[in-house]
Formats: sequence, structure tokens, C-alpha cells
Amino acid sequence: MVFKQVHSHRNRLQQDLDQMQELYNLAPSVIGVRVEGRDPSSPDSYLVDLGIRSIVKINAYGVPIIRDHYQMRIDLSHGYPAKPPRCRIYPSPFHPHIRKHSSVIRSDYGMWIDPNYHDTGLASFVLRVVHSLLFDPVYIDVDARSIGNKVALRWYTSWRKFFDENPGSWFPFEKFSLPVEPFISQRKGEEVAPSVVDTDNLPNRQRKFVITGSTTSYEPEPFLSTNFKILGTSDFRGSYEERRLYISPKARSKIFRHISWGDSATANQVEQGGILVGRSYRDEKTGVIYGVVEDAISGDLATGSSAYLEMGHSTWKKMIDEFDNIMYSNSIGSFQIIGWYHTHPNRLDVFMSGTDKGTQSRFFSHDWQFAIVLNPHRKIWRAFNGKDAKECRGYLLADQ
Repeated sequence: MVFKQVHSHRNRLQQDLDQMQELYNLAPSVIGVRVEGRDPSSPDSYLVDLGIRSIVKINAYGVPIIRDHYQMRIDLSHGYPAKPPRCRIYPSPFHPHIRKHSSVIRSDYGMWIDPNYHDTGLASFVLRVVHSLLFDPVYIDVDARSIGNKVALRWYTSWRKFFDENPGSWFPFEKFSLPVEPFISQRKGEEVAPSVVDTDNLPNRQRKFVITGSTTSYEPEPFLSTNFKILGTSDFRGSYEERRLYISPKARSKIFRHISWGDSATANQVEQGGILVGRSYRDEKTGVIYGVVEDAISGDLATGSSAYLEMGHSTWKKMIDEFDNIMYSNSIGSFQIIGWYHTHPNRLDVFMSGTDKGTQSRFFSHDWQFAIVLNPHRKIWRAFNGKDAKECRGYLLADQ
């Protein structure tokens, strides 16, 4: 039994090491990884160099003082991975989840106080810390029990109102996002959700999907009458009313069942998501585009936490395979992947974060593609359209 535990522990450490190496390969100018330990298969800690811009202090006038480089030291705590790793960041960022510490040997470093740890691997842990340091609101928990810096929390929450009223107008830091591997339809000659990924500097084993073009043969169909029977509407807060998204009873049922809409379940405590299948239509006179979601495919294999959602190769393959099955069994015409959906669980509001907008821009950038963000606990949802993820009106259709 002891041998099995040691073997399992070493396998996990090697898996973490591989993930950290892949993270470095994807963003070498942003994240640099060094491993400390007696041998690569059993590292004791990681040193991670971060080439990001964040706040180290607020001056007397309330102006943020910016630094462009940080170093993380990640030590695997006793009981890892069930318990969170110990993470120190130098110099200490001014941040709600950082507890500043000073010592004789090395002053001004901060301890990361994790608001909601889930065992998702070290690479995902690093990404979550980075997004939080960039003040992406999805990755900051203002109600966390373990707040590291109450002054930073008060300063942050005072700015949240401005951010909520002016989406996309948060601090002018670089929006950090690693290229999520694109996916390609299994049907011959058709490319779905094209994306540009720089893989020139990656070794061959890293080149899993390479897209050389970004053209699509799909065009919205002629105008469809929108004389639908409406069951409910989205929590619309914008002014972009021209484009609209309609969700059929079948798609609504699948999405709501997947995310346990209106209930508090174990699965919906973390982010969940999937893709939207249907058709888009264009009014030939006005040019207005309408999307109609006829079906939905859940990303059951995705890895999520309360603050992010990760869909890997296995998740995309399973969804694309299911999409192909829907296409082959559909007798009333062809469907397209016209968007995606994901949740913001618990107390989070429904909006497109910087990371969400990056996903939308890379994978669902056409004017006939949409995004839905839902909170199953608060029972609110919003719809967004196109490359810039502008909010549009969303409608739930009633049974005819």
C-alpha cells in the first residue's frame, strides 16, 4: 500500500511537471518555469517568472503603482493535491488575495490566500493566480472568508461599481489568455470555429491542431419570421438590440438540465459549459441577424472551478462527435455550431469576462455566432453576439 501511494504521488508530480512545461511552451514570454528538487520526477517546488503588469501599491493620491514582473514560488504543501500548494509572490502585489509578509532575509513578498482551491493541476492554479493578479473580476472573490488584504479589497470593491457600469473599461493591463487549442469538425472539408494559433516555435509533439485558413462556407439563411411564442427573456442590460438569440424548448431543456437550473447541486458549484447548435438568419432588407438555438451539447468532460472553465481535447472531441450525430440524424436541413454557453455559479454576476471575450473572439467571431452566460443559482442569464461579444436580447421560446 505504501509503495502504491509513493508511486501514485510520483506520477502526479510528473503530470504537474508536464503541464507546467506545456504552459511555458504556450507562453514563454509571459510565463517562465523553473523546477527545484533532487530530480525532475519528484520536484519539491516551482519558481515561476511572470511577465505581467499588476499593482504593487497605491500611492497617497489613490493612483496604482505598476510593476511588470513578478516571481512566484510554489511549494507543494503536505497533503497535496488534496490541500492547496503554498504560493509566495515577490514583490508583494496589492491585491485582496495577497497577504503581505516581510522578513529579514527577503522583504516584501506576499502569500497567496486561495479563495476557493480545487485540485485542477498546477498549470491551472498558476493561470488562476495570474488572472486574479490582473484583476479579472471572475477570479476575485469579494466574499471569501480568507481575505489577505482588506485595504486592497475595499479599494477594489470601490472600483467594481465603475467596472460593472462600464464593461471592458477595467484597468488597462494586458489581457492574459493562452491560446486554447482550436477544434475542427470531423466532417470532411468543413472548418468550425477557426482560430489563429502561433505554433511555429512549438515542437512537433505540441502541434495537435494547426489551422492554416480562417474561411467559412456558412452564411446566415434568408430572413425567418420571428413570430414566436415567448416564454421568458434574458436579463438584458445593454443597448445593442438589433441582433437577437432565440432558444428552443429542446435546447433550453438540455442546458437547464446540464447546469441544474434553479437548484444547488454538487456539479453546478463550478463553471459548466457547452456549445449551441442551430441556425442563423439574416433579414435581407435590414441586415439584422437572428440566431435560433435548436439543440445544445454539454461539455461533460470539461474541468471547472468557481472561477474558470477548461475544455480540453477530449471534451471538444466528444462534443464534435455528438454534433456530427445530430447532423446525420437531422432530416430538416443542416445545423451549425452557432455559439457556446457557460455558467457563472454561486454569487457571480453574468457577464463576459476578459477571458470569455478572448474565447469568443478566437472561436466564435462571426456575426452569426453567439454566447450565453447563465447563473443557475440566481436564475439569471444574458446573451452576447459576434467577435466583440456585444450584449443582445435573448428569448426562451415556449412550446408551440
